[in-house]
Amino acid sequence: MRKSNMELLRIVAMLMVLLLHATFETMHYPSPKLVQAAPDSWLGIILTNQACLCCVDVFVLITGWFGTHFKMQNVWKLLYQVAFISLTITVGISLWSGGLPGSPLQIAQSVLGYWFINSYLVMYLLSPVLNSFTEQQGEAEQRHFLLVFFGLSIPASFLFEDLDRGFSAVSFCGLYLLGRYLRLYGAARLQHLHRCRFLGTFAINTFTLSLIYWLYFWLKPIYSPCSTSIINITSVMTAYTNPFVILNAVCLILYFSRLNFSSRLINWLGAGSLAAYLTHQQMFVRPKYFEWILYLDNKFGTVLFVLTVAGSILLIFVASVMLDRVRDKTWKLLAKRSK
Repeated sequence: MRKSNMELLRIVAMLMVLLLHATFETMHYPSPKLVQAAPDSWLGIILTNQACLCCVDVFVLITGWFGTHFKMQNVWKLLYQVAFISLTITVGISLWSGGLPGSPLQIAQSVLGYWFINSYLVMYLLSPVLNSFTEQQGEAEQRHFLLVFFGLSIPASFLFEDLDRGFSAVSFCGLYLLGRYLRLYGAARLQHLHRCRFLGTFAINTFTLSLIYWLYFWLKPIYSPCSTSIINITSVMTAYTNPFVILNAVCLILYFSRLNFSSRLINWLGAGSLAAYLTHQQMFVRPKYFEWILYLDNKFGTVLFVLTVAGSILLIFVASVMLDRVRDKTWKLLAKRSK
């Protein structure tokens, strides 16, 4: 039974993903030269990036919130979803252009190259162990474990490539356990707080981080010597393991958990929301997405640019969900035949 409040959060998180990829990955990462040449524009870009950066953490927290139950059929279903959408796009591009968009190896990479799917799948395979931990340990033990886990993994994620600033399955497992803890204990402990407090914390946190990040580049000399530090500000501010990014994700899930409504449309859109990630980050589509955002930036002023980007993102999202509905029907047909 889908909960419309959490499905709405899933939709919001996916729209954040599309918007996030329209910031630094499209416009380039900020530098003193870029920020000082267009400070107002870059304040908006940085603010958008920081507001959307928690999207990945939100997705994993939602999984932990509900405490997924492992089924091998779900593994095959996810792999089929990835292959169906990626290969359908490849076929569509081939028909449009009159030739394959890449070599056989590149086509295989377009199916296997989704970092989020790879990390999420490992976490899902480990979910029986994670669930067993939450069932056997009490509130205090889980709280202490999470404090130690994040106390060690957050700094380590900036120093060691294996943890890679929150892109790894290890980080996903920690977020999964955090999501379970919030559902079982955290939400009840914070029940006395009005839900708007969580949105307020999200807004203040986002604005403060954005202002610090923007001021750093706005005040830094353009031709300053290259930093020799192990960790630079961009790697910290754009990390999914940034504790303030995790805090934003926690604030959103606690806020949406307080909403109480039912909508078949929201449930329908939420069920296919992952497809929006699979479509716009497909290896052959990804560069085109960046090019389209840059084209809109060069063609329009600020207001029209914002409107056209928002419209493009909504169009991609809806089209992706509709494609995923086709995928779902084909999966059900295959499942019937295999019985």
